[in-house]
Amino acid sequence: PYNISGTVVTGDKRGRTLGYPTANLATEAELIPPNGVYAVRVVLGEESKPGVASLGLKPTFSGKQYSIEAHIFDFDQDIYGRFLRMEFIERIREEKSFPDAHALVAQIDRDAEPARQILEQAPPEASNQPDEEKTGTLS
Repeated sequence: PYNISGTVVTGDKRGRTLGYPTANLATEAELIPPNGVYAVRVVLGEESKPGVASLGLKPTFSGKQYSIEAHIFDFDQDIYGRFLRMEFIERIREEKSFPDAHALVAQIDRDAEPARQILEQAPPEASNQPDEEKTGTLS
């Protein structure tokens, strides 16, 4: 699967107040998937965790800065400053604006279920190449 790597940085910390804390990724990858919501695997060191990622401008909150962020399912650790690789398994939907935070949370709830199903059915990672060799690549 296509993947990008980078360091987890501090974001707006809005996700945690909505019940969906996210890992915000700072990357130097030049080739980024289109804006939208994706089922992803997040690789931290030797561990691979399932999640759902959002790429885009956060239009519900009048965002002006592009962000890449992933909610890692069933995960509660401080990973600021850590290097991670995000593997894009399947696009769930395009980015869109919602009338308020409650409508956004309801949509995230709906996005999480197909993401979990997609990831349960997806084959395991195809390669064990070091992260540095896989940054912004198709595999």
